[in-house]
Amino acid sequence: TGQPAELEDTFSVAGNTHTSIVHKFPIVDEEGRVHGLCGIATEISERKRAEAEIRENRRQLESLLGQLPGMAFRMVQDGQLTPVYISRGALGLTGHSARDFLEKLVSLQEIIHPDDRERARHAINNAVRKRRSYEIEYRIVDRTGRVKCVLDRGQGLYNEDGRLLFIEGLAIDITQRKDAESEKLIVERRLLEGQKLESIGVLAGGIAHDFNNLLTGIMGNANLA
Repeated sequence: TGQPAELEDTFSVAGNTHTSIVHKFPIVDEEGRVHGLCGIATEISERKRAEAEIRENRRQLESLLGQLPGMAFRMVQDGQLTPVYISRGALGLTGHSARDFLEKLVSLQEIIHPDDRERARHAINNAVRKRRSYEIEYRIVDRTGRVKCVLDRGQGLYNEDGRLLFIEGLAIDITQRKDAESEKLIVERRLLEGQKLESIGVLAGGIAHDFNNLLTGIMGNANLA
């Protein structure tokens, strides 16, 4: 074709596998005819091994984060909580896939319950400003419209100059725990009301007993009279 080409070439030397990136291009004469071929090979074995190691580390990290009971995230503080990473736990928590968030089909801020958005934003901003970690509970509305309670723990990630790079953390579903706490409060309230009624009953019985003693004396004297 008379056009340059680029390819990867893998070969073995003394039992070791090497990889090179090879650039080849034709040598033409003054009349434009090809009369030779030139090639430049650059050893990239170390780079290929490093890339494979990075891919494996990413795979392991994604696998570990995927086992967490919730959604791991990394986002930029741009006022919209734009994510740069979302674990696959997002699907179970919100009903939206990680791709939905990364492709901006839905936003993290959007799924937070409207009544809790300002409080959550203030807590995160305050923690970032003071360079502290934060822990906050708020409600989200999942894809089906169900309201869930979430515990969000996170912190800021800064560069050497102290500039905020990302906010990263983990959000877990605590709806069942909150429901259990609510049920416990209801049971305790009913128990307390029962104890109050029991106390009132004991008090009423004591008053009736004392009144009966007085009434017995009155009736005896009346009979004598």
